[in-house]
Amino acid sequence: MSIERKVMLRTLIALSIPACIDFMLQSALSYADYIMVGKLGSNASAAVGLTQEVNYLLRGVLMAAGIGVVSYISVSMGKRQYKDVKRASIQSFYMSAVMGLILLAVSFVSSPFLPEWMGADETIRADASSYFRIIYLPVVFISLNMILGSALKGVGDMKTPMYVNAFMNILNIALNFLLIYNSRTIAVAGLRLDVWGAGLGVKGSAMGTAIASVVGGVLMIIGVYRNPLVSPIGERFTVNMKIIKRCIVTAIPVLLCRITTSLGRVVFTAFITGLGTLTLAAHTITFTAESAFYMAVVGAQTAVTTLAGNYKGERNKQKLNQLTISSCALIASLMFVVGIIMIAVAKPVISFFTADADVIYIGTRLFYIIAVNEAIFGVSMVMEGIFNGTGDTKSPFIVSIATLWIVRVLGTWIVINVLGLGIYGAWICMVSENAVRGIALLIRYNFVKDNLIQPSNKLEAIENGKSIQWHS
Repeated sequence: MSIERKVMLRTLIALSIPACIDFMLQSALSYADYIMVGKLGSNASAAVGLTQEVNYLLRGVLMAAGIGVVSYISVSMGKRQYKDVKRASIQSFYMSAVMGLILLAVSFVSSPFLPEWMGADETIRADASSYFRIIYLPVVFISLNMILGSALKGVGDMKTPMYVNAFMNILNIALNFLLIYNSRTIAVAGLRLDVWGAGLGVKGSAMGTAIASVVGGVLMIIGVYRNPLVSPIGERFTVNMKIIKRCIVTAIPVLLCRITTSLGRVVFTAFITGLGTLTLAAHTITFTAESAFYMAVVGAQTAVTTLAGNYKGERNKQKLNQLTISSCALIASLMFVVGIIMIAVAKPVISFFTADADVIYIGTRLFYIIAVNEAIFGVSMVMEGIFNGTGDTKSPFIVSIATLWIVRVLGTWIVINVLGLGIYGAWICMVSENAVRGIALLIRYNFVKDNLIQPSNKLEAIENGKSIQWHS
């Protein structure tokens, strides 16, 4: 292995580890709600999990904007255009505010109707609607957290978002502990302590998450101001439509992909909802538990996105190809081992989220199904990072729409309504879709890799009113 490749791998790992921990901590907000609410029974678990796909859809708007910001800033870093990095950071504040207010309106209007639209049992509709409405009240702060966090990641600062989300989780767990349950007596180190509790159940869990989200948004603002590469201090806080347009052009395919795939996943979840509340609880718990095992993939994707943008800014095709090969090989090997571990610990992991024997039985078998998918899923995530970092967000968009709607959605309808294979057949379709998407992205990369370092659009080829001359 060449010295250059060794340095690249060390950089990839150094960036991936805090990004991985950051995603783990973001996911832990959901884990805490699932685990702590799950003690109230399967209905409470289903109420929290019901709107998971809609939550994924709405946060996808912020995620798409974040990818636009990461791509712009990382490419600017590769070009060593540090003034543009600061300007993009300032635009991140404006984008966060506008998108946050739009999502606030959408969530407030839709929350009363979502459970019914999702086909939920009447016994969980009120709790599910309340949970969704409350967690989105501070969506402006969620937006600041995600988009400003992306600006920091664009300059390689993966640690600040990690620290912010760590504190958010500690606060969320503490608030859940006080707000979900009634007042009770607990044993600590042989001592019996009386603990106050609000006894708000699912609503208390949502309130804890909402408060933690506000704190997270504030802390991320502080983090941006403390980083000299993206700090707005000393800069004019004005709107720069040129930068915003660049970010939007990159973000639109990501957003469209998120919307169409999220709608497909909502339909997928609706099929499973029709199988009963018990099956839905097993599905949502297992889906949440499985995400703990692919955190390394998300960390690697974030790191790959940043590095791919840097190499595009440098116009270095060789480094980009080395990054693609090395990251795919590394993640595929790692996730193959992870899949084996998942099979070994399936039942204890599901049992950690619920005490319901039927949910544990179904969830354990779903865990076996998803475990065989981890390696190729890792490759697909890395390839999305390559495309997103270089600004080619259209390729993942086209591939994801085709594979999800044909393999997962249509396939699930067939296995449930025609073949009668139930939840297990649905999860086999989900695994198959992940595999097909990963393979399709690899094939696509081989066709377009020579063009990925070219300007992604006309806006990228024009800066400060002058055309940029690119050379091979």
